[in-house]
Amino acid sequence: MSNVFRTSGLLSAVALFAVTLLGFVGCKNSTPGVPEAQQEMFEEVQRIKGVCSIETETEGVGVYMVDLSNTAADDAFVGKLAAFPELRRLVLDNTKVTDAVVPQIKKLKKLEQLSIGSTKMTVRTEYQEAEEGKKIRIDTPVPVPLLSQAAVNNLQQTLPALQLEGIETNEQPDMPN
Repeated sequence: MSNVFRTSGLLSAVALFAVTLLGFVGCKNSTPGVPEAQQEMFEEVQRIKGVCSIETETEGVGVYMVDLSNTAADDAFVGKLAAFPELRRLVLDNTKVTDAVVPQIKKLKKLEQLSIGSTKMTVRTEYQEAEEGKKIRIDTPVPVPLLSQAAVNNLQQTLPALQLEGIETNEQPDMPN
């Protein structure tokens, strides 16, 4: 009878070891509130130093806001954000996106707010100072829009309820008579 207890004790120890090993090797840690289908993209956003906000009160929603400002996010990266079907707010200020991102943004059907402010380009001016013959450098930050007016218009036509932030337009406001 003692052999039976030894065998079952050994089996229990092996089973415990296997379960522990699976926990370390075979199972990914997931972020609470992020559905499994969104986990990989959630981690990609974090890798490029972006920020995700997670809906914790409604199960299954997951990520509802992504801030990619001042990251290396480009048009292709934004296209991957379709992994977040409940995405309502997107911040793309000072990123590498171009007009080619518009079709990707149009796929985000629940998007309510988009901030896509300009990037800053530095213009360096050098000139010769007359009195001492020294060169003077002046660096001037100049805002450069990320999207053309045509791309902005295209977005507004497709997603009329979308609130756009950080976009300078050439259109003049209506003046009262």
